[in-house]
Amino acid sequence: MSNIFDALRRSGNQSAGIDLPGLLEEDHELLLNDDPTHVVPAVMASFPDAPAETQNGHAGNAFRTGNIRTRPMSIRTAGPVLPFDSNRQSVDQYRMLRTKIQQHPSQPRILLIAGSGPGDGKTTTAINLSGALSLKPHTSVVVVDGDFRRSSIRKTLGLEGGPGLVEVLDGSATLEDGLIRTEQYPNLYVLGSAEGAPGSAELIDSPRWTAILDALRKEFTYVVLDSPPIGSLADYDLLQACADGVILVVRPDHSRRELTVNALNSIPSDKFLGVVVNCVEKWFLRKDYYSHDYYSTGAPDKE
Repeated sequence: MSNIFDALRRSGNQSAGIDLPGLLEEDHELLLNDDPTHVVPAVMASFPDAPAETQNGHAGNAFRTGNIRTRPMSIRTAGPVLPFDSNRQSVDQYRMLRTKIQQHPSQPRILLIAGSGPGDGKTTTAINLSGALSLKPHTSVVVVDGDFRRSSIRKTLGLEGGPGLVEVLDGSATLEDGLIRTEQYPNLYVLGSAEGAPGSAELIDSPRWTAILDALRKEFTYVVLDSPPIGSLADYDLLQACADGVILVVRPDHSRRELTVNALNSIPSDKFLGVVVNCVEKWFLRKDYYSHDYYSTGAPDKE
């Protein structure tokens, strides 16, 4: 078993209430912070649909969802991100993650996806979680690229450039100019960013960012923030401060043990939602549940 799991078990992060049960299946696995004695009704938060021409004030600009551009995504079908119909087992893991979030007692709506270092898979997780959430009826989702130094969400989704979060923050574009509605997933919106934006901490640490986030919260059911690695920049702490909950993404045999433990210890206990384990290889003692018991052709149904 990977060293990363040993590091997680030995971290002693009692304040976060970390629980590491038996691993789930396939290559995108999730370990969310749950109290087994607490029963949560299997219902999602009810948020009314926003009219197409709803106007919310932010930094003095009008925010009208009906004016947002709609563009098609151009994604490699063999890649690790959308569309979901290319990998049934992975999409089931993201649906489970979606359900965990919807049933969480705190009902978080602004979700920060974080990692301890580059390459852990936080951007992939942010995109796929947003896509899974957007598949629910009457649920609108915006994924925001808050990793200014290594912005990649628009590129990963094959979306055109143009104004993004930086331009909205510096006042050269309106929020509706920066947003893109995806053609394939009508309930999924993207607020991208240009890579290597200077002065990102100053842009986030401003009343304009607070107003923008308030407008997004009012307009969308969920706001998913992709962030820089924990502890790498002041940007992360500023993003964490405004999030309802934080999900940490780790990758076995890639994430560094010390950085991961430090990341776990730095997340406030009241905001820590859990850990997503990315790119997990099959373990020789683990039963291949999906292939043999459930998804196999001709498997008998249990009444």
